[in-house]
Amino acid sequence: MGERLSKPIREKQTEDGKTSRLEYGICAMQGYRISMEDAYLYSTDLIPGKNFSIFGICDGHGGKEVSEYISRHFIEYLLKNPNFEEQNYEKALRETFLNLDKSLLTEEARKELIEISKDDRIKDNIKLENYCKEMKIKEEEIEKMKVFTNLFNPRNLQEINISYLCGSTACIILITEEEIYISNSGDSRCLILNKLGQIIYKTTDHKCTNIEEKKRIEQAEGFLESNRIKGSLDVSRGFGDLEHKQCKWLKQEDQVITSNPDIKVMKLSDVYYCIIGCDGFFDPTNKDEVNDNIAEFVFKELNLGKKGSEVLGDYIDKLVPDEINNNNALGTDNCSAIVIKFLKEELKDNGNEKNNINIINNKESNESNYNNLNDNNNEGNNEV
Repeated sequence: MGERLSKPIREKQTEDGKTSRLEYGICAMQGYRISMEDAYLYSTDLIPGKNFSIFGICDGHGGKEVSEYISRHFIEYLLKNPNFEEQNYEKALRETFLNLDKSLLTEEARKELIEISKDDRIKDNIKLENYCKEMKIKEEEIEKMKVFTNLFNPRNLQEINISYLCGSTACIILITEEEIYISNSGDSRCLILNKLGQIIYKTTDHKCTNIEEKKRIEQAEGFLESNRIKGSLDVSRGFGDLEHKQCKWLKQEDQVITSNPDIKVMKLSDVYYCIIGCDGFFDPTNKDEVNDNIAEFVFKELNLGKKGSEVLGDYIDKLVPDEINNNNALGTDNCSAIVIKFLKEELKDNGNEKNNINIINNKESNESNYNNLNDNNNEGNNEV
């Protein structure tokens, strides 16, 4: 069965909430993966008395330890950064990405990662046993699957830093009173939509085959094999993966893999919706098409009055097939996403709105391709 189950675990972790100026929904589903490696973070009361919020998705690989660690500590590191107090939020975010990654080298972090590993292995095995009972899977098959959830038994890791063995991407947005800061390291993604539900900004996935990423990798004495870093990872930025950050003469930003994020600052007045998701949520191969499909679906469903978590859950259920097509990995990853709808007075239509907003994708909303996702499951698609 490899690293996938024969049937998806569709149980979802959901949250919804509302403040005076935004509504948000969160949905996370394990799916076909043996374990859940995604984590998320948020706070709608970042600074008491101010309209500051933060939301983020952390997509782990090789285990959940690093993604969970980042989700636990990002806000703490951000708030104590001197630049945050000085209202230099872009620099504070960048330094938080770098400093939090550096903290993985500490003894305190090493011990915490082991504890996270212990807790997660226990939870994963319980969930796996319940799944197997429901699916009436034989005992010997259960034991085989447990091998994957116990590959790095914490009892054998007392002298090892787990963050050498696993890592996490992160896409985190900071909302201040007048601006939104979109920070991204890896291949989790953020879409920003305008009043009409059109995409006005999208993050860039950090893949090792990107020209600038490949250049940095090679300058740090790394190499690509089968379009992966040393034949292993295709994502070129993120937390952890310390085995790829061993060039002592280089800055953090210049390592083979770096947590250094891209950061985009936008006026909050231009932003009506924000969608953040792991790469499994943005799974189909055609990035522009899937971005459009998600934006159109979320915009339409939210404006029907549905909760954000329900909208995301409906999309994930449609994306994740009931049966695995061996020639297609579409919809077989963990799926986690956050949607935010900003509450503001509707702008009067003066006929010039489209010209006043910097629209990256300004095509008019046509009939949704969303319902074609199941058809895509029958087409060939290489696993990422």
